[in-house]
Amino acid sequence: MSKTMGPLAGAIVLAAGVLAMTGVAQAQTNSNVTAPPGVYFGTGNVNGGFNVTTFELDGGTLELGQRAKIRGGTVITPDGGDTSIYSAPIGADGGGRALWNYEFSLLATGELTLGGLNAAYVVALTVTDTNTLTSFTFNPLAIPDNATYAGDGLDGAQNSENLAFTTASLPFNPNAYDSYIFDLTVSTIGEQPVVVASNSITVNAVPEPATMSVLGAGLLGLALARRKRRG
Repeated sequence: MSKTMGPLAGAIVLAAGVLAMTGVAQAQTNSNVTAPPGVYFGTGNVNGGFNVTTFELDGGTLELGQRAKIRGGTVITPDGGDTSIYSAPIGADGGGRALWNYEFSLLATGELTLGGLNAAYVVALTVTDTNTLTSFTFNPLAIPDNATYAGDGLDGAQNSENLAFTTASLPFNPNAYDSYIFDLTVSTIGEQPVVVASNSITVNAVPEPATMSVLGAGLLGLALARRKRRG
């Protein structure tokens, strides 16, 4: 667990990193990752709802994608349909896991391979809890159970993770109203690393709409009761 800078300072640093990038191809929200191969991790998982960024790098193209999804269920549509902000329900299943997962996809094409990327750059996924300002960072290409794809000049890795898996590094309460930033970055190696590719999403853990409606009705009833007593 590590202390991190405030959200505004982090945004400024990220913006500076983006300015240092070269070969940015495009950025898309509420999008599909490249098909084929599309989504190939697990079973029954559909494409869509990703925040996707692509970059020209080392003679090839690197596509980075992230999204939030209900565990075992539907893809969460980004807020407004075209942003990198997702609203996910608070709460836990019987195993103490959040009701939602965060999912990532990396795809290299052309002369670029993920093995070469991992050897020549620092590949990192940093998760920041904006309430506690704590974070943890890991290499998404180093996860043993990643789903991989190789063929037709494509080299990919995907996975679906839950914040409950990381409680040793980032204390996590699935019932807390919170906001999490997921920064997927590729940086040069050295004392002054430069970000050459990145993708970022924010997941806001909030009560489900039905819960909000009940809460709102209760507050309205309480307000009316107070007005009657005053009258």
